[in-house]
Amino acid sequence: LVHGNYGGLTRLGVVFVLLFNLVVIFVFAAFISTAEGWSYIEGAYFAVVTLTTIGFGDYTPKTSAGRVATLFFIVFFIGSFLALIEQVGDLYERLFAQCVQGCDRMCGCKKRCPKKKGSGSCCSGDDACCAD
Repeated sequence: LVHGNYGGLTRLGVVFVLLFNLVVIFVFAAFISTAEGWSYIEGAYFAVVTLTTIGFGDYTPKTSAGRVATLFFIVFFIGSFLALIEQVGDLYERLFAQCVQGCDRMCGCKKRCPKKKGSGSCCSGDDACCAD
């Protein structure tokens, strides 16, 4: 499940970035909940909402320590969350391409025609685009 290579992107890399982001969220949630007097669940909620840049505004830090920690959290860790989204998206894209190739083999599709309407349609063999 963890090992595999998808054109330079490894599932292990995705797992590492995911675990890194989870640790950051858990640590920040523990700190912000203590600094602001929130429950841990409220701190985790605030961390996730902040890290995903949703920012509902229903929880905001009131203490100086909470504000400074949130500023640090935003500046240094939004990039790591975006890296996670990018890696997961790349992984899904490669897995989808493998599924399409597998379906093509099962259905007997030899080549995809980018010229056909609905780009990527299967060529039947007598199509003009299949001669390319």
